[in-house]
This record gives sequence, structure tokens and C-alpha cells, in this order.
Amino acid sequence: GVFRFAADRFTAFELPLPVIDSPSYKMNPGKVWALFEDSKGNLWFARDGYGACKYDGQAFTHFTKKDGLCSNNVASIAEDPQGHIWFGSITSDFPPINEGGVARYDPSASLRTDGETFTQFPDVKGLTANDVYNLYTDRAGHIWIGAVRVGAYRYDGKDFTFFDKTDRPDLTKYFGIQAFVEAHQGTL
Repeated sequence: GVFRFAADRFTAFELPLPVIDSPSYKMNPGKVWALFEDSKGNLWFARDGYGACKYDGQAFTHFTKKDGLCSNNVASIAEDPQGHIWFGSITSDFPPINEGGVARYDPSASLRTDGETFTQFPDVKGLTANDVYNLYTDRAGHIWIGAVRVGAYRYDGKDFTFFDKTDRPDLTKYFGIQAFVEAHQGTL
């Protein structure tokens, strides 16, 4: 779960549950995989089996597969310089469902005429029906994506650049990036 630290103590911060038509999960329903604060100060929670939810300080807004996520098992959240929120999600083990991948949410979509708020990337190998445990925004504003058994992608706002070279090609079938960090000198 989630706990808030204030006045020298931790207190439980209850997250409401969205209505899910066909529940599924990876490890433990309700597990919080990640926390994220966006540029507007909203708190985001990536959840196992319950998608993602946004807390604006007053109310919660839930996002699930029904809204456009690749899976209800969201493992990572990032924001790009345009204010889009990116979700990395993973497959379900209970029951086994080949889902997961990357979805991008456009918070300004309510101003658009097509009404589309989520974009998925089915034409990019590893970004659909795959485990994506980690998304990371570097200082240049690029989104880095770790696609299990595939490699890594860098999205520059227009194009995906694929990286799959390793000094251990015999391990590529197990390839999985679960964290990114950019060092002070810019090394990723």
C-alpha cells in the first residue's frame, strides 16, 4: 500500500479501487509498483491489477485497460516535456494474459476533436504484449523504455531509437531492464 509521512509518523494513504470488468494481476492485486509526481503536482500510482490512478490533492482519477492502457498491471510512469504521461505495463499471470506494453496519455485530449486520450505503439517490437517494467525521462527529455527480451528504446518526441547490443548476446533472451538512472555527467 501507500503511506504518507507527516508529523514524524507514517499513516496509511488509502487508494480507492476502480471497477474492473475482468480482474487480472501479475503478483498481488493492489500492489503499488511505482509512485510518480508530474509537472503539475499530481501524484500518480502504478498498481498491480488496478491500472493507474492520479491524485490531484482532492480526488482520484482511475485509468484502466478500458481507458486505453495496455494492461491493468502498470509498473512504471513517466512524463515527457510535452506533458504526456507514459505508462509501462506488464503481462498478467493470474490468469495468464499476454498483454502489457507502453501507452501514452495526453491530458489535453479533452481539447481535441477526436477524443483520443491514449496512444499505444503496436508497430514497435516489444511495446505491445510485453513486459515493460521501467520508463525513464532523461535530462534531455527523452523517454527511455526497457522492453523485456527485446532491448531498450529512446523516444525523442518523434522517433524510437532501438538499442539491443550487449557484451553478453547469449543472454539476450533474458534481457530485461528494470531501472534507468542518469549520472551527473550524463552517463545513463
